[in-house]
Amino acid sequence: MQKFRLLIGLVNVGLYFPCLDGWIGFVLENEVKELNLDVQTDIETTRVLFSAKWVTTLKLSGCKLKLSSDTLKLHSLRSLALVEVRVNREMIQKLVSECLLLEELSMAIDVDTPNLLYFSFVNNPIPVSSMNAPRLRKVELGKSDPDTRWYLDVKEFLVGVSNQIEDLTLCFMSKWIMGDTVEDNEIDRISELPPFIVHQIMSHLSAKEVANTSILSKRWQYLQRSFPILDFYEAYTYFMDISYPIFSRRKRAIIRISIERFIEYVDASLLRFCELKFSMQKLRLLIRLLDIKELSYVLDKWIGLAIENGVKELDFDVQTLRDPVYTLPGIVFSAKSLTTLKLAGFKLEQPLDIIRLRSLKSLTLNYVCISELMLQKLTSECVFLEELSMSNCCGSKCVHVFEAYKLKIISISVSSNELESIKIVVPSLQELLLKSSNPQRRQIDVDGCTNMNTLVLEGFTIIDREFHHLMSKFSALENLKVVWCQSLERLAISSDRLKNISIVTCSNLKAITINTPNLVSFVYTSNPVPISSTMIAPCPWKVDLKNKGDLDTQWYLNIKEFIGVSNQIEDLTLHVTSERVSFNLDEFRISSPSAPCEVANLCLEINAPTSDYEAFLDGILNVCHPRTLSVQKTQVNHNNFVEWLHEKMMNRDVNCCNSRKVKCWQHYLKDFKIGGFVPEGGQKCFHIDNLIDVLPKIPMGTVLFHLDWCFAAVENS
Repeated sequence: MQKFRLLIGLVNVGLYFPCLDGWIGFVLENEVKELNLDVQTDIETTRVLFSAKWVTTLKLSGCKLKLSSDTLKLHSLRSLALVEVRVNREMIQKLVSECLLLEELSMAIDVDTPNLLYFSFVNNPIPVSSMNAPRLRKVELGKSDPDTRWYLDVKEFLVGVSNQIEDLTLCFMSKWIMGDTVEDNEIDRISELPPFIVHQIMSHLSAKEVANTSILSKRWQYLQRSFPILDFYEAYTYFMDISYPIFSRRKRAIIRISIERFIEYVDASLLRFCELKFSMQKLRLLIRLLDIKELSYVLDKWIGLAIENGVKELDFDVQTLRDPVYTLPGIVFSAKSLTTLKLAGFKLEQPLDIIRLRSLKSLTLNYVCISELMLQKLTSECVFLEELSMSNCCGSKCVHVFEAYKLKIISISVSSNELESIKIVVPSLQELLLKSSNPQRRQIDVDGCTNMNTLVLEGFTIIDREFHHLMSKFSALENLKVVWCQSLERLAISSDRLKNISIVTCSNLKAITINTPNLVSFVYTSNPVPISSTMIAPCPWKVDLKNKGDLDTQWYLNIKEFIGVSNQIEDLTLHVTSERVSFNLDEFRISSPSAPCEVANLCLEINAPTSDYEAFLDGILNVCHPRTLSVQKTQVNHNNFVEWLHEKMMNRDVNCCNSRKVKCWQHYLKDFKIGGFVPEGGQKCFHIDNLIDVLPKIPMGTVLFHLDWCFAAVENS
């Protein structure tokens, strides 16, 4: 569960408290991330709340917190807000000291949390007692009726933290501030700006925020009504994800009423704008229709009004319970001012007349029924078309694009088996993205796109010979991305022009040959280790390898051979799931006597028997010497490897190989330090003093270690 928000006033606490207790327990069992409770009564919060280890945001209002003797398990908590909550000082101090990842706190308390970055005291007493938050950078203070005492409290509070604060915000929410008044009819500075500037500012707001501006004043009401971007999409989608047939008759009636009210709102807004005789910049609409035949005239009317008012961007998404059945009205094909057309859930029928979309530059079709002839007519007669995007469309066995002399970008995404072939003859094309979500083989002919510089192939069933033929036609190609092409086994790429190569999740790759002397970036992600590799790619590498079988010495040799030709390995990530790991150092050194590779960051995710940890670590640290070692903690059992690794590094045996000519990695590691912890999905690294003690408490994420190697000794050996 992502979020649970509850506002409730309990008159009979004894009667309804078990219900509240049960609700909280239920959402915690479902791993809720954000919890907002406003119970509006002096009731003690259930203690199970303090074991909510998945909660990242907690806001409590109108309740009572009682000190718990148990250790708090709010391991993921980053934001805590207490509003009108009865709580003693000891409980607050326990909260902030045991919530190790806490970053934002809104309350008046003694603070002792080293990672606190943001503190807010709005309409609360200013705390003047101890403040131990060395990383505090942002403070927000406010009062509805500030007086002299309040200013003195603020000054006293800031004395202890002023040298570290970067951002101080003061909020005053009163007409009376130290004896001065603000008149109700005073005009704000923004309202004095010309309408076109205000509209430019409003274009950066959401649809809901723009609608809210109308309540500020009559001036703002006019500015909102004349705003040329009409967006009925983002803020009105609350009923869109329903599966209509499963609801009861009463629920269906409620949904139908909601849609009817939405239609009335859109209709009134459009008519009001059109009465002003202004040009329309954009109309964006998402609507779900239960009866398309009954309401198609409404859509025709709205589209007609938009085109009559010179709309430049038209974005319509019509969702129905069946396949697309609403036919786009013919008036759209004569919209001379239209530059961007985005349609979803439509049926496009070929017009009898010539298409007069003389300004159209971008065309996007999602879940649209369109014939081959209609697509060819659109692309050839829209002479200024620069970008074409098609996703999950139907009605065509072949996508054939030609005589589109300005077209620069084409994106085609396929999910059904209906489409059999793609043929594109567009010399001006610069970027091509082909994506398929099913394994059906399709004929691809794009030989006529000789000037293309970016190619993305995702999910297509394409064999080695077809791929090599494709690559031979694009001498100007600079960017190549190959994703989920499971039929590729031997990849060969040779080009002086290529700058960026990304190969992702091609799980059957066995050999790779790359000759790209001018490459700037190479990404090889979620693929197996190639058995054979010949690489000329003098650029930073990012390599992510997966293995789900047993590991032996040859596996480590393959990795070293693959990455050994590069001296710029930025990231090497290994995901290993294995029931048996073996490694023989003597065999490894005989086959590969060269020094281990230098790697900026080595990231490990290992699921293997504890008894095989040492063999795994010996193998990988003889392949490479990383400056940073990152261990992913995505499962509880990953704690075992982190604990073992920490113990191994702290107590490494530098005399283990004295009697042997070939030395292991322990002889070349000068120093080892704990770098910190980065929570899953976060970017900020948190300092950890005692890793073993806090490891069971911290949430999922990555534990970092810094390694200092004696590279000169490695070379000499």
